[in-house]
Amino acid sequence: MKTFLTNFDFESNLSRSSFTKPQYSRISKSFEFLFLWCGEECASLYSVKNYSNDYLGYIEKMRGFCPSITNKKEITDLWWGNANCEKSWKIEKAVNSKKTSFQCRKDLKLGLESTTVLNNTDELNNVKIPFVLKSFFGFSGKGLIFIRDEEQRRKVGELNFPILCEPLLNRVRDFGVFYHKSSYEIVQNLIDYRGQFKGALVQDNLVEESLILKRTRPIFDWYATQFGIEQLQIDCFQYLEDGELVLNPLCEVNHRNTMGKVTVDIQHQFGGPSSTFIIVQKKNIIKFKDESERIEKLGSLNYHSKLGVLCLSPVDTQFQVYFLTEESKRTLQLLIVNWWQKIRQSATEKLPREFIIDT
Repeated sequence: MKTFLTNFDFESNLSRSSFTKPQYSRISKSFEFLFLWCGEECASLYSVKNYSNDYLGYIEKMRGFCPSITNKKEITDLWWGNANCEKSWKIEKAVNSKKTSFQCRKDLKLGLESTTVLNNTDELNNVKIPFVLKSFFGFSGKGLIFIRDEEQRRKVGELNFPILCEPLLNRVRDFGVFYHKSSYEIVQNLIDYRGQFKGALVQDNLVEESLILKRTRPIFDWYATQFGIEQLQIDCFQYLEDGELVLNPLCEVNHRNTMGKVTVDIQHQFGGPSSTFIIVQKKNIIKFKDESERIEKLGSLNYHSKLGVLCLSPVDTQFQVYFLTEESKRTLQLLIVNWWQKIRQSATEKLPREFIIDT
């Protein structure tokens, strides 16, 4: 039986100057439960966390099985990213770096010509405002610095050069395209104003699909040629320019597991025509004492027959994760509103903007 470590600190390890063997970390503890929803029946999760029998029973009821959990350090595989030795770490460091994606942008002439790599403060002071700075191994909004005026530029503080610099655009929609050889999956990423991932939307008919594939497939082919890889997620986004929607085909790439891929895995198991994967902080919702209380609170919204709300996280984790699925985007939005009204901390707590979807 394979035993997996959910190394969610993958990017942090890549950002270091030398290889460090993956260890069980706080962020792994925060999201490792997702493995129990996506892992195979014959697989095992390495964890030091104690999960309630009610929670594990809920997973088994929904999936028909639940992967086993062990605290014995007999780890055979990494679930989030493959960097288990110095050789693979060096390869992943090259593939996942935003310095590499910058080179890909230049080679394929993908536009946004003002995108550049800054090497010192003098170069930073010459960049036209507004712009965004990105560390080479940031993820989910971490490592982003938004510069909208001169005061923000003066207060930026000490930077770890070199750093990627891109024009700050009026982003409208974000997408993740997961390629595996000739197959693909697309999700709409739900991103907040700080650039942090808050969820993903999956739907049967995506209007932008043909455009996204036309613009991103050459990027996958470039990486496949350069590194011999067979799968890759490419994040892209639409932005407004002079009143017109424009697609930036390359925001970043991830050669690892992703929340978008997790969303697709869960969609294949439980999803209807329109579904969303949602992450909220525990402090913003009702505190449930156990799984039974949460299920009782959701009432008729609970998942059944490819419709409703699936509670993916235990009630005690910092990040609470839900999967909601419905027959259409319109009914999905109604479900999201009803779900939020059930679990929000107070009646004045508004539905976060990123969970208001276009219908």
